[in-house]
Amino acid sequence: MKIAVLIDAWFPHMGGGQVHAWELAKQLASKHNVKIDIITRAHPGYHSLSHNNINIIRLGPSLPFENLFGRLLYLISSFFYLLTRRYDLIHAHAFSPGLTAKLTSLIKKTPVIMTIHGTSIEGFKGE
Repeated sequence: MKIAVLIDAWFPHMGGGQVHAWELAKQLASKHNVKIDIITRAHPGYHSLSHNNINIIRLGPSLPFENLFGRLLYLISSFFYLLTRRYDLIHAHAFSPGLTAKLTSLIKKTPVIMTIHGTSIEGFKGE
């Protein structure tokens, strides 16, 4: 089985979503022999790499994470990346990669799982 994991923030950005995606990928790759491509944004000083059936693929321009143009280009490039490859499942982490995953799913009929780890809505106090 081959799984595409879409997550727009990746190391060096540290948070629960990244830890969740990494630990899940490690367990699936080691215990179930699943091949996983973690498709994330390019970041200055960090490159794509492979580790035990897990490939970390960095797409889009290498711009600061807060750059909206960089985020948009990542979503576009990840969409075309997914269109040109075959995956048995797409697991999107966060809202914007979920849009890319769902659009790809509609075209290629690939099942999608979306995990939203939190929100960055300003002013949200947890009510």
